[in-house]
Amino acid sequence: MSAIHIEAEDWVMTAALIGVVRLCGEEVITSTGVKLEKHHLKEIPKKYFDYLLTHFSIVDRDVDRMQWHVKRANKKPEQVKDCAKEIRKSMGKHAKEVEENFAGTDEAIRLKALLDKLKAVKAGDGGSVIAEAVNEYKQIMSTPFINENLTLNDVKYEILKRLYGQPSFLNVAFKADTREAYEQKFYKDFVYAAELDIEFYELVKDGYQLETLLPFLEERKEYKPFKDWLKKLKKVSSSAELHTFLTEEQLFCSFIPELPATQSFEEKVFSPLAFSKKEAVNFNWEFNNNTPVPISGLARLLLFLVPIGLTTYTRKVGSTTSGGTVKTLRFFGLILSNQLFPEIVKQNEQLFAERQLKGTTFGEAILTVLGDASVKADKKAPSYMYFEFFSGDYRKKKTLLDYYHMPSYLVNYLNKHGRSLFQFKHAELRDRFVRMSMKGIDTKQVVFEYIRAAIKESFHAIGAHLATKERARLNEMKKGVSNLTNLDKNIESINSAGAKLRHQYVWAAKSTEEKDVYKASGQKKLESIAYRLLNSVKAGNRHAFMDTVFRMYMGTGLSIPPILIDINKEQGLDFETIASAFITGLLADKDHSNNKEEAKANG
Repeated sequence: MSAIHIEAEDWVMTAALIGVVRLCGEEVITSTGVKLEKHHLKEIPKKYFDYLLTHFSIVDRDVDRMQWHVKRANKKPEQVKDCAKEIRKSMGKHAKEVEENFAGTDEAIRLKALLDKLKAVKAGDGGSVIAEAVNEYKQIMSTPFINENLTLNDVKYEILKRLYGQPSFLNVAFKADTREAYEQKFYKDFVYAAELDIEFYELVKDGYQLETLLPFLEERKEYKPFKDWLKKLKKVSSSAELHTFLTEEQLFCSFIPELPATQSFEEKVFSPLAFSKKEAVNFNWEFNNNTPVPISGLARLLLFLVPIGLTTYTRKVGSTTSGGTVKTLRFFGLILSNQLFPEIVKQNEQLFAERQLKGTTFGEAILTVLGDASVKADKKAPSYMYFEFFSGDYRKKKTLLDYYHMPSYLVNYLNKHGRSLFQFKHAELRDRFVRMSMKGIDTKQVVFEYIRAAIKESFHAIGAHLATKERARLNEMKKGVSNLTNLDKNIESINSAGAKLRHQYVWAAKSTEEKDVYKASGQKKLESIAYRLLNSVKAGNRHAFMDTVFRMYMGTGLSIPPILIDINKEQGLDFETIASAFITGLLADKDHSNNKEEAKANG
C-alpha cells in the first residue's frame, strides 16, 4: 500500500505532524513532512492516550508540587506541621474525586486514612513523616484505574476542550469507565474517516474507474459523504463523467490537496482558529454555506493531534513589578525555522525536554534551544519563528495568539551572549526580556522595571546591571556591530562610577559610634534619588537627570566622570544605557555579601 504525504506548510499543520511523529515514531518523517499509511492510523488511538497519561499525569504533577513542602520540612523541622497541612490540602481535591468515583475500594480507604494521618502530624514530628505520606499518596494514585480516570478528566477539561469544544469523547454526555472505551470512541469519530480517506486515495491515485469506485462507495455508504456521492454517481455513465464529478464538482481538502473534502473546518475541528458555519460567510468556497473551509477526514484527525505536537507551559500574564494583576495561564508553544522538517522536529523535541525539567522557565528553555541551534549552524545562522497561544473557555471564543520572529542577528546574540541572561535572578523579568527581544522590541522597559525592583530590594541591582548590559549588546548587534569590547568596558566604567558615589554617600561620613544611624539615613536618601533619576530616564529628560547627578557630586566632592559629561553626544552609548548603568551602580551594595540575597531572589 502506498503512503500519502502531508506537507508541514503552516504552523498548525507543523504542530499536527510533530504530534504524528511523537506518536508513530521517526519512520514517518520526510524532509518536508510525514508519510502516512493506513497501518499508522490503526496505532494512533492507543498511542494517543498513552501519551496523554504519560505526559499529563496528575499524580506526577501533584507529587512534584508536594516535594517542595517535603524539602522545606526537612530543612526546617519546626515547620513540619504547616507542611503537612499544605500537603493535605493538595491531596484533598483528588481524594474527594476518588471517594466519589471509587468509594469502597481499598485505595479510597487507604487515601482517607492517609489524610487523617497528616492531620495528626505534630510540631515535634520529623520531616520523614510527610515524606512517607507523599510516597504512599503516589503509590495509591498511580493505580491505573485511578490515574487514568482523573488524568483523562483533567486533560479533557484543561487542554482538549479549550481547543475543540465538546465533540466525541469530550462531550459531557460521554461516560466511560475504561480507557478502552475512550480509544473506541476516538477511533470511530476520528480515525475511521481518515482510514477511508487513505483507502480512497489508494483507489483513485492512478485514475478514476467506475467499476472499482462504485462498489467501494457502496460497501462504505454508512459514511455520510460517501453515501451522498453514491446518490449522484449512480447517474454517471462513464469514467470521464466520474472524473469531472470528483475533480470539478467536489472541493478538495485545504490542508491535503490530494484528498477530497468531506467536512468543514469548524470550531470543533480546532477552536482557536475556526468560525462557526453561520459566522464564516466570508470564507465560503464557491458560495457553499455548508463547507466554508473544506477539509478531509484525515486533516481533521491531524488537527486533533495539534496539542500532542506542541509544548505546554504555564505563563504569568501581567506584571507583579508594576503592581498590576497577574494571571497564570497554560500556553502552547512551537518553534519554526527555515530548515528542513526533521530539524524542526528536533528543535521542538529539545524545547519540550527543556520544559520538562523541574523549575525551567520558558525563557531558559527557549534560550537553551536557540543557543544550541545557533552553535550547530553553519556560517549563516538560520532565522526562527516562535508561535504561542492560549485558549480559554471555547464558548467565550477567547484566544491569545502571538508570534516572535527571531532574525539571524538575534540568533547570533544568543550564541555569543545568551547564557548571560540566565544570570537574571528575576525570572519574570528574564522571560519578558527574552520575549521582547524575540519580538524586536527595545527591552528598556524591562531594564527600568528591574531597576525599580532593585530600589526596593538591593540584591536585584546586579541583575538590573546585567539587563542594562545585555540590552546594549543586543542593540549593537542589531546594528551589525560584532566587537563589543569597548561597549562592555564603558558600561562597567559607568557602573563603577555609580558604585563609588554610593560608597561616598553611604559609608564615608559614618562614625563608628553612629554607623547604623548614618547607614539607614544614607540608604533612604539614595533610594529617593534613584527614583528621581529613574523617572528622568523614563521621561527621556537628560537635563533633569544630569542636574540631579551634578548635585550629588557637588555634595561629595568627587569629580564627575567624563563619560557622564558626554551624555548629550549623539555618538557612543545611548542615554538609557548610560543612565541605567549609573543607577544600578548607585544601588549595588558592594560591601555586602550577595549569597543570602541571591538565594532569596531564586525563591
